[in-house]
Amino acid sequence: MSNNNNNTMNEDKNKAALSAKQRGIDHYVAARYQEAEQAFTEAISIANKDDPSLHLYYSNRCASRMNLEKIEEALVDAKKTTELKRDFAKGWSRLGQCLHRLAASSGGDVKKLEEAKRALEKCLSLASENEEARRTLRAVEEKLTREKERRRAERGGNTRSNSDTASESGGILSRLGDFLGAVRYQYSYGLSDNGRIAANCVIAAFLFFILRRWIGLGARSMGRSTYGDRFDHDYGDYIDDNAFTFGTFLSWMVLYVAYKNGASPFTLYMLANNLGLIGNGRGRRGYGGGYGGYGGGYGGYGRRRGMFF
Repeated sequence: MSNNNNNTMNEDKNKAALSAKQRGIDHYVAARYQEAEQAFTEAISIANKDDPSLHLYYSNRCASRMNLEKIEEALVDAKKTTELKRDFAKGWSRLGQCLHRLAASSGGDVKKLEEAKRALEKCLSLASENEEARRTLRAVEEKLTREKERRRAERGGNTRSNSDTASESGGILSRLGDFLGAVRYQYSYGLSDNGRIAANCVIAAFLFFILRRWIGLGARSMGRSTYGDRFDHDYGDYIDDNAFTFGTFLSWMVLYVAYKNGASPFTLYMLANNLGLIGNGRGRRGYGGGYGGYGGGYGGYGRRRGMFF
């Protein structure tokens, strides 16, 4: 019964959002951009997060804000549009237009021009017939070429004593900046949601092995300097067998993917418990006798199977 009520409420909210959207379109056609912005904002606030038209509300509000010269706010809407629907060509077109206009207002920002170029190219890869995006792309490429030539000319006007070295280092830094910018842009806008989750898992795996190596070596070094070889081996086992095992890492990755896919807190708790990430307080190895052992008298400082904290 509750599911039926929820479905009915969601349908009512979606209908109300569509009604607000239609009012916004009517205002937009009549060039009442302020009223259009308000109507699309209302649609966004009413709609459910899984509303299939949500990206349209952001896209339309972006267009309204562009006409109101609220370019930075329009840029936020354009980015949200592309996040919600990666294959929506108009979203990429408006993202490119926002970046183009911001670059022009900031005196030819090369970084923004390059981002605009990539967004417009993405639009045309989805909708090659979009002439507006094609015209904007040509304008962006022309400005980008002129701006790079102007900067090269400025660098060429410096003293010639160290010009070769400066030019070479500047060229390397410029190429590195372009590469990092392209990677960041593709990560933010070029990947699907599942693609970003996979990329995060790869990055986490790399950091896991680096940290495991670093923490493991640090623990052994501390053991040798403080307690001698006997405790060193014992503490090293604690790090290797318990806190930083690859199985524990994989369990955390499963938990992360579940979280990104909308699992409830209770589901996450039960999943963590089943994966062994939540301990039961029973120690496997005590250290002292008179103190009851780390696993007993102090409530579980001993090693726990599969534990991370």
